[in-house]
Amino acid sequence: MKHVALSFVIVVWCAVTGFAGQLQVQVAGIVRSAKTGEPLKSAAVILRSREPELKVSRTTTGADGSFSFSGLLPRRYELTVSKLGYGTYQGSGSIAVLRDSTEVISLAPSLWPHGAISGRVVDWEGEPVSEAEVRAYAVVYQESGPALSMAATAESDDTGEYRLFNLPAGKYVIQASSPPAGSPSGQFYAGTPVAYYPAARAPAQALPVELSWGEDVTRANVSLSRGQSYVIAGAVWDAAAEGPCTRCVVQALQHDGVYRVSLPQTARVSREGGFVLSGLSPGDYSLVARHGSATAETQVSIRSRHVDDARLVVGLQQQVTGRIVLENAAEGTDPADWVPELTPVALPEWWPRAEGRVEADLRFAIAEVSPARYRLGVKGLPAGAYLKALRAGVQPLANPEIIVPGEGGVSGLEAVVAFDAAIVQGKVRAPGSTENAQFARALVFLLPQQGQTGFQLPRTAETGPDGSFSLASVAPGSYTLYAIPTTAALQIYDPAVQAALGRYAKQVRLDAKQTLSVEVPLAPQVR
Repeated sequence: MKHVALSFVIVVWCAVTGFAGQLQVQVAGIVRSAKTGEPLKSAAVILRSREPELKVSRTTTGADGSFSFSGLLPRRYELTVSKLGYGTYQGSGSIAVLRDSTEVISLAPSLWPHGAISGRVVDWEGEPVSEAEVRAYAVVYQESGPALSMAATAESDDTGEYRLFNLPAGKYVIQASSPPAGSPSGQFYAGTPVAYYPAARAPAQALPVELSWGEDVTRANVSLSRGQSYVIAGAVWDAAAEGPCTRCVVQALQHDGVYRVSLPQTARVSREGGFVLSGLSPGDYSLVARHGSATAETQVSIRSRHVDDARLVVGLQQQVTGRIVLENAAEGTDPADWVPELTPVALPEWWPRAEGRVEADLRFAIAEVSPARYRLGVKGLPAGAYLKALRAGVQPLANPEIIVPGEGGVSGLEAVVAFDAAIVQGKVRAPGSTENAQFARALVFLLPQQGQTGFQLPRTAETGPDGSFSLASVAPGSYTLYAIPTTAALQIYDPAVQAALGRYAKQVRLDAKQTLSVEVPLAPQVR
């Protein structure tokens, strides 16, 4: 996420000196806190040019927050500003230093300060727990719903105190686990299940901590519970080696209908192929085993007893096959450059994707797919084309997701590619601007409304210097358009954010082959 508000007034200044006839350019500015407006010293400022070759210029702000560059060659540069304890700005546009220009480039970036969450970890008797591992999970809103993403970790001290720092503004779920087995208090708390602030057993029962920019939230105390904990035990087999996967690591992901969160417990597989995960609460889990690119996943539920028969097999690479069905395609359409791909759904980020190829007869195959749930897509489609539907045999699927089993793979898919896509284009206007006023640099989001087929997908575009944008190859349907500043740290899939931006949203209906021109008002930063 980008947690910086950047306000530009760009003026370009170049001076031609007599030194070797080179063009001398100065770029200058002041870095300030977006919260207080105070200048920030010791901030790192980088200008990076990638063409025709990589060239990087660095400097650091002075006590008054000022910085300057000189001797820059005429080319396009990207700006990055960073400082410990603040959000980092990654320039979404480029700064053009033009040959023979006589103007000055003046920049005014402002950085949002990060915050912190602190508290104590105590046990069921109120006693402080030292060496407990505390994790902060950021609540991240995705297309599929809210998810938890690891943001920071800390260890409690001898008084049970912990502090999680350098956190952007947002919503966090705090998790605490008992001390490791090898620590002085580890044996006493062995088998104690993880707890979520303030004293919950599952992430959906936790009380999220709301953190504003630069805020220091205190007294976020977490209480461990003495309640019954459970064990998941089993074995991991390596299909390729035809033996136990002795180099595999097993991890548990807890999910309770709202969140899926990785737990601190991991287990290495023994020489005999066995593993044990302890200190678990009742609930539903995904067990994931991996070694290198070999992966496996299975679902396990704990109700009122231990699980001792979990089985995972890595290296069971399957194949997904089917054919492309063309709809309204022009004669001579060539699928040679189309790439069918499978993207993992609700799995760790390291879970491998898979790609295949489309043959001249429109049949496709994707090999070496680990058993799991995936979203099917097709890359490289020509302008005006999109994935309209997916069928398993003659049965239409509600969305482009498929489950690849551990045996047999998936065959007989029909991916319908239609050539009647719509186009959305237009401009983003700054609030209060008139017809002749300047337009705004922004990120434009096109989000499907509820009740669609499941094949209308979110789209994103960045406006040009004149505020213009264009989104092509859009599946017909009903959508909502939002335009936010390129530097805004907004989670656009958060229902609360969408509600706050309601007055700036634009509802559109796209018919087949329609080109819609629309003007979208720029929404403000709402957090």
